[in-house]
Amino acid sequence: MHKTKDRKVDFPLYVRAEKLAGMLDVGLPRATQIGKESGARIQYGRTVLYSVQKVEEYLNKYLDGNCEERA
Repeated sequence: MHKTKDRKVDFPLYVRAEKLAGMLDVGLPRATQIGKESGARIQYGRTVLYSVQKVEEYLNKYLDGNCEERA
């Protein structure tokens, strides 16, 4: 199996959970939770990616006070 090349992209459309956690500055469990709650999770085979746009929209809505507070 070939190793995936690390390509530098300024504004990625979809990211893996580890990259999402880094972008949000949260842990991996919290990043996957946010990804699921926002409806940003897509799975293709064994690969799971998260839509950056959907996560941003969800967080903006959450920060504007339109979502109930979570513990």
